[in-house]
Amino acid sequence: MKPLAPGSVLKTGDPIATLASREQREGDVKVAAVQLQEAMDALAAAKESGQKKIDAAQADVNQLVAGEASDLRALAAKVEFVEKQKNAAAAIHDRLVKLKADMVRVAAEDLEKAKLGVDQADAEVTVAKAILEKTATAYVENKKAAAAKLAAAKADLAEAIAKAPIKSSEEKLEQAKKLLDLTILKAPIDGTVLKVAGRDGQPTGVEPVLHMANLNEM
Repeated sequence: MKPLAPGSVLKTGDPIATLASREQREGDVKVAAVQLQEAMDALAAAKESGQKKIDAAQADVNQLVAGEASDLRALAAKVEFVEKQKNAAAAIHDRLVKLKADMVRVAAEDLEKAKLGVDQADAEVTVAKAILEKTATAYVENKKAAAAKLAAAKADLAEAIAKAPIKSSEEKLEQAKKLLDLTILKAPIDGTVLKVAGRDGQPTGVEPVLHMANLNEM
């Protein structure tokens, strides 16, 4: 800063002296700036990580929704197919029974095979229906779990954002800058320096640093 001397003309806000605490205040500003950057970096990392979890959970939900329709359709078709097999086996058995009732010679072995075919087809229908029901139930439960996982991932991200000390760090940096600005004493008015009363190392607030006046108004 250029040394002031009587006769120096100053504008309002021109610096007239620097307080000894400026170096410390500059350090405070640097520390606050670093803390703010660290908070912003941590928030960015939390957002990235949280979004990845959300995307993964959403992918699970989408996969279940897409797989459910095709899987249940295939199993329903299987049930329909084995029911047709059962009906065909039952028709063969009933025809043999009717022939035997009409006194047509029917081998006991053929009748037994026809009955076995009906029983086997009936068992296959039961199994197919059970698999369809079990699969449908599993999809319901898995979709609930996937939806809960997705909701939890979203909640975790929201909590991380809410807890990020960005605002407090910004306020701390702003306060540090204000305190740094106060370490520069500035001319309160436009005017001319009449006398420099201060000296290096002089405590502020006890004696005036300088005397000045607006000579144009005198």
